Amino acid sequence: MEFKNMAKNVKNMAVKVLPVGAVGATVAAVSTITAHAQTVDFSNVTAIIEQTTTVIPSIANLVIAIVPLMITMAVVGLIIGIFAAVIMFVKEGIKL
Repeated sequence: MEFKNMAKNVKNMAVKVLPVGAVGATVAAVSTITAHAQTVDFSNVTAIIEQTTTVIPSIANLVIAIVPLMITMAVVGLIIGIFAAVIMFVKEGIKL
């Protein structure tokens, strides 16, 4: 039932045509938008890009400094996890 209503709505929307005046107004609006779009000032955008590029090396240095610490923590966590599993298996084996 709902599908039939949707099909009717689509047919009704497809049949409607914009009047010629509305099309002319749309074309005029698009032409004024394109005329104004040619005079956009990008100086602020370039300033933001320049500031971002000055920050990126410090982020790279931070990553380079943290990666060895993270690897060390991962290895220590792995070793502790293995020992914890071994101890748990021994405790469970003793109970049997």
